[in-house]
Amino acid sequence: MSHLFGILMNPKKPLWLCLCKIQGVGKKTAFEACKNVGLAPSVRWEKITENQGRALFQWLDSLQRPLAMDFKKMRKNKKDALMALGSFRGIRLRQGLPVRGQNTHSNAKNPRKRFLL
Repeated sequence: MSHLFGILMNPKKPLWLCLCKIQGVGKKTAFEACKNVGLAPSVRWEKITENQGRALFQWLDSLQRPLAMDFKKMRKNKKDALMALGSFRGIRLRQGLPVRGQNTHSNAKNPRKRFLL
């Protein structure tokens, strides 16, 4: 059992860190999943049996929120909607500039580099 939601898990890492690699699962949800399945968060991924991995998958799948690829699609759709509306954030996203009011005079050179050519 080295994959969960199509994401390769490092067998040497603790369970909670492996779960945090899944898009949409943070530290709090990872610890909650471990508690509900009956596993210690510090257990290494390689020590988990097939049944325990299946129980983890079922518990995470039962959450009423997007995970992994669904989460990525949802974020992309939000960005696309902002760009289609032509809102200020959408325009900044389209141009590759900082969106949340950051200064671009003395910092944020990396997002602007591709437009300076």
